[in-house]
Amino acid sequence: MRGLVVIGAFVLLLFSLMAAEAVDAAWVDPHLSDRLAAASSDAYLDAYVVLSDQVDLDAIVRDVEARGGGLAQRHYEVITALQEKAAATQDALVDYLEARLAAGDVASYKAFWISNAVAVSARASVIDELSKREDLASLYLDYPIALVEPVEFTVETEPPAIAAVEPGVTSSRAPELWAIGVDGTGALACDQDTGADGDHPAFGSRWRGLEGGVTPAEAWYDPVSGQSFPTDSGSHGTHTLGTMIGDDGGANQIGMAPGATWIGAKTIDVPGGDIFSDAVGAFQWSADPDGNPATMDDVPDVVNNSWGLHPGFYGPCRTDFNASIDAAEAAGVVVVFAAGNEGPGSTTLRSPGSRAVNDLNVFSIGALNQGGTTIASFSSRGPSDCDGTSIKPEVSAVGVDVRSSVPNDSYGTSSGTSMATPHVAGAVLLLRSAFPEAPPEDVKMALTKPRSISARPARTTRTAAGASTWSRRTIIFCRSGGSTRTAKSRWTRISIPATTASASRSTTPI
Repeated sequence: MRGLVVIGAFVLLLFSLMAAEAVDAAWVDPHLSDRLAAASSDAYLDAYVVLSDQVDLDAIVRDVEARGGGLAQRHYEVITALQEKAAATQDALVDYLEARLAAGDVASYKAFWISNAVAVSARASVIDELSKREDLASLYLDYPIALVEPVEFTVETEPPAIAAVEPGVTSSRAPELWAIGVDGTGALACDQDTGADGDHPAFGSRWRGLEGGVTPAEAWYDPVSGQSFPTDSGSHGTHTLGTMIGDDGGANQIGMAPGATWIGAKTIDVPGGDIFSDAVGAFQWSADPDGNPATMDDVPDVVNNSWGLHPGFYGPCRTDFNASIDAAEAAGVVVVFAAGNEGPGSTTLRSPGSRAVNDLNVFSIGALNQGGTTIASFSSRGPSDCDGTSIKPEVSAVGVDVRSSVPNDSYGTSSGTSMATPHVAGAVLLLRSAFPEAPPEDVKMALTKPRSISARPARTTRTAAGASTWSRRTIIFCRSGGSTRTAKSRWTRISIPATTASASRSTTPI
């Protein structure tokens, strides 16, 4: 009998230890698990490890709102909370990595506060050890990013005969806002893409890095080559930025918000880079470009992301970007993503655009044909592959035969949800031009729901504790009617009534 008791106690202890190990072990991305299984213990792997202790961003946003704080106060409290959390929780992990670095088992590492995570290049044995740490929640493969070409792309050989606003911009009815003085002035755009031609006449003079007192590092993020002036590794980024804000003052009225200034991040399809952590770094940079949480004139109103993770290669409903996107938006930045060019089948959106935690996240953009009344055949459809029911994408805009800027002072025509997304990013700039205090959730709601934004007046400056000068405008964004629905997807046309007053293995450009 005593022997049975001893055996029973041993079995209970064994199960307890197994349960504890299961609870403490971090979740490992299946792609990283596959690499670990195939690698020798001395092989180096690139991983992105996320700590368990995370900031409750929703609680901060609710608290600031309850206290009547503005967007600058929200930005300050979110950024400082994220930085303080990282400083308080990363030391043990960093000490471990430093020791293994000295031993030659870690090639490099980089810590991030925006998601309380660390990107590390280390031997497989180190990655395996990290997966067993109690302070880590998850480990992802720091995967490469490859270009997905637009559906069509043509460079012009002759300039346009007459000056005219591009049809996609006209279809959005942005010119009606220009007519009442809302052209993006005072708003700041950010494009995370292949880069941008900083000398292009459609927008070069409005790069924020040219402003007095602004360092290049506050206006341009290039983690691969470290260049201090904007360049494009291809042409995609120059094209998308042009649709957001381009206007050369002559015949090329290509952008939604021609009065806006811009900054940019060169992280997508960049030779020698193109890894997941570069994009995370871009979100961290865009949330606070000057490194001072108490200022906000450096913070973009929108980050355009004309890229995504193909579910056929990376798997459905990827979660690795979610924390970075949520933190950037909590800090006041509106984030938009292209839906993808994998239509017309259902459930074909790319991550992170397929995410569906609520009606607004992640805010994904589909493509319409010229005229803005029918969905493009290539545009990815919903529902979200995260829950199988949520309607996607949230908004659509013209993405077929979109004419915009390309490097070397040229212009070209392209098609894709990549081309649709900057139309919506430009619409965000127009809203923020009129209402600088509108938080991201209100801006996105205005683009998807018939409503008027008149309760939050605009102010001319934004500092954490500065005085404000207010003005009032009313802008209404209405959802258009229509019958184009496929498998719970929807198209939505950004509309401003004239009577109102105010299986590719790619993640990149689509």
